This record gives sequence, C-alpha cells and structure tokens, in this order.
Amino acid sequence: YTNRANIFYDLLQQIKEEDEGAYGYAYFTTTAVMPQYDNVYANVIWLPENENIVFRECVEPKNGILYASKTEVISGKGFPLKKGEAILNESAYRSFFGDASLPVSMDVPIPDGSNEVKFLTLQIVGVAADHPQAGEAPLTYDYQGSLTGNIQLYASASNLNGMEREAGEEKMQVMVYTQYPEKVVAYCQQLESVAQITVVCHSVYQAQTEAKQQQQIQAQSKMLTSMILLIVLSVN
Repeated sequence: YTNRANIFYDLLQQIKEEDEGAYGYAYFTTTAVMPQYDNVYANVIWLPENENIVFRECVEPKNGILYASKTEVISGKGFPLKKGEAILNESAYRSFFGDASLPVSMDVPIPDGSNEVKFLTLQIVGVAADHPQAGEAPLTYDYQGSLTGNIQLYASASNLNGMEREAGEEKMQVMVYTQYPEKVVAYCQQLESVAQITVVCHSVYQAQTEAKQQQQIQAQSKMLTSMILLIVLSVN
C-alpha cells in the first residue's frame, strides 16, 4: 500500500518483464463519510475501466490472516464497469434501497482535502455479495438514532479523470496473479529497501505455506503424544 502510484506501476512492469505469464493491475481505495446518511462511511474501490476480475480484501477472524476473495456479483450487471456505473455490496443496497429495481442513483463523496464535500453521481447497476470476513454487514442505527456503518462501492477510475482530489486520502494497491509468487514477494521486499517506503505485501502463497507448517507441527505433536501414551500403556 502506498499513495505513490508510480511505485506500483513500476513494480507491475518489472514483474511482467520477469514473468510473462504474470497478470496484475493497480487500483486505489478512497474512504469518506457520507453526510447524507449520518455516520455512514463509503469505501470506494476505483478499478481500471476494463477490469473484469475483482478481488476483495478479507481478514480471517480466527487468526487475523489477510487474504483476497473474489467479488461475486449476485444481481444486475457485473464487471467491467463503464464510466458512471457502480456496484454496491448487498447489505448496503438493502439498507438504502430495499427491494428497488436496478439501476438506482447514488451520490458518492470524493475526498479532495478541503472542507467542502464534493459528490459524484453514479448509477448502481449491480449488487455484490457481502464479505462477512471484511466486516460487511447491514447498516444499523446507533443509540442517537443515526444510521451508521460502512459500505463497499466498486466503480471505474475513469470517473475521476480531470477531478482534483487529495492523494493522501487514497490507498494504492496492486493485485498480482502469478505461478511464481515467491518472486513477487522478493520484488516487494527489494522495492521497500530501494525506494525507502513502506510496501506491505500479503501473499496467499505465504499464508498457505505457514498454515501447512502449523498443521505439520500439530500433527507431529499429536503423533508424539500418541507414541508416549502407547509406551506408558505398554509399561503398565
């Protein structure tokens, strides 16, 4: 994650030069309060215009492992999205629009670093399944009667062409699919030392490897315990 887009674009170029079969794209997320809905925050994922495979960050509650899960569109139009179109997560759609038919219009705040809130009107053309591990749940009313919660909205980055916005409010990310994930992890670590910026790299490959190692340790421990128990019973 970084708000320096050129860093990730250079990283993607380097990966594709080393691994011709690798595929990836850069995108960014903005988070802003939606004043028209009290205490509701909009997490907007701005995607490349032609991207048709979209993944969503999730955190496994039990062990805290961060991973990516494919975003499934369950109603309406799917990816890719054209300018002016958006996809909203299911619980947010039901909270705002109930059983209304698609498309529906929504004003989305755009952070620009000023005190004045700017809005972009988008047409919700599709509904995506919630990711419970990512904390997506129906919006609720707090004790003061204010609607509160978070929504996930997917839109094309082409909507922001020519608009002034605050770069510091953006979280830049890149998603890479490759047969050689260990190389990508090494590139990220190298980039962090060369560019002297913090690059956080989450690898499904690493998470799976660590999980397998933990399972092996647990299996070995159980086997050792069983052997000791058998010896003790034999002696008895």
